[in-house]
Amino acid sequence: MGTNVVVTEIDPLKSIEAVMDGFQVMPMADAARIGDIFCTVTGDIKVIRSEHFQVMKDGAIVCNTGHFNVEIDLEALEKMKKKKRLIRESVEEYTTPRTAG
Repeated sequence: MGTNVVVTEIDPLKSIEAVMDGFQVMPMADAARIGDIFCTVTGDIKVIRSEHFQVMKDGAIVCNTGHFNVEIDLEALEKMKKKKRLIRESVEEYTTPRTAG
């Protein structure tokens, strides 16, 4: 459907597997600059951090599909926000100052 999916992975074996499955692989620092939708599925802590939020495109969507809310550094996002708005239950919109990009 015309979508370009990029996998960010720090494990070399999993990175190779993703490439072999046809995905482009790059560090989160690079993907943060070009992505439109970010979906965490790792269960690891602080996968998306302040330095990533700072370079994301205006209107970027960040979501977590796991059972834990530790993958997105919400504490950093709270500190960065200019405004926060509840869109609906479990969906919040953050407005942050544009510092890069």
